[in-house]
Amino acid sequence: MKENWEKSFDEVMRSEGGFVLTDISGDLGGQTYAGIARKPNPGWVGWKLIDDGVMPNKTMVMDFYKTIWNSVKCDDLPAGVDYLVYDFAVNAGPGQSAKLLQRAVGVPADGGIGPITLAAVQSKDAKELIDLFTEQKKAFYNLIVQNRPEQVKFLKGWMNRVNHSKEIASHMV
Repeated sequence: MKENWEKSFDEVMRSEGGFVLTDISGDLGGQTYAGIARKPNPGWVGWKLIDDGVMPNKTMVMDFYKTIWNSVKCDDLPAGVDYLVYDFAVNAGPGQSAKLLQRAVGVPADGGIGPITLAAVQSKDAKELIDLFTEQKKAFYNLIVQNRPEQVKFLKGWMNRVNHSKEIASHMV
């Protein structure tokens, strides 16, 4: 829903730690600012500013995140589901988020949200879909740890975020 964009952005900023520059040992995304990981997003305009000792402004960060919101068609998703899909797209990438949504609604998981996926989403109850999507997220993170045991140190944080985002999404419905 278009109306949920700014609220969803604010919630993601709380989960991502706000407007802070970090570098966590073992984090595959490397250095991050406001949750924007440098390794997968080396072309983000904010990195040039940071390299010059200037912190990017909120508008630059919002513009970056709005492209993620748009890439997973959040304006076309029900309230609550939009936030949940967006939050996971920020954390794991838009393609992964789309695939999990597609698995949750029972359509082929090709990573692109189109008319078939949107029709399947609309045929589901939003609260039921929030539960289904959350289970897909838990399985995703457990599979990461199964395949890369050194990532286990992040599992508790990931699961906390899964539970927190489900709670926020449920209140948006």
